[in-house]
Amino acid sequence: MHLLPYVNTVADLGVHVDRPKSLTYSNHCNIICAKANARANLILRSFHCKYVDVLVKAFVTFVRFLAKYASPAWSPRLVRDIALVERVQKRFTISVSLAFVTMIMLKDFSYCS
Repeated sequence: MHLLPYVNTVADLGVHVDRPKSLTYSNHCNIICAKANARANLILRSFHCKYVDVLVKAFVTFVRFLAKYASPAWSPRLVRDIALVERVQKRFTISVSLAFVTMIMLKDFSYCS
């Protein structure tokens, strides 16, 4: 007799639902935030120029849509999930502002042209 294995999460259209009885999206928030942090770090490492408008446009284009995909369906309800999602943008904003301030202090605009 073949029994179906028990799974903790179910993925449907890219949205991961934890345990079908509880219907929480904590695992989905963890997966999305890990992908978003990886892409945000890739943006920060890839651009030599640290102009804020360029980096913000790259963040909006390549990272924010990960958090917006199917957000009405998986909207985080738990405080820790909300904080996890918001931490991605907060970390990127702090990194961009520090990089820009460092560039201003060093007055090194030569590699940005």
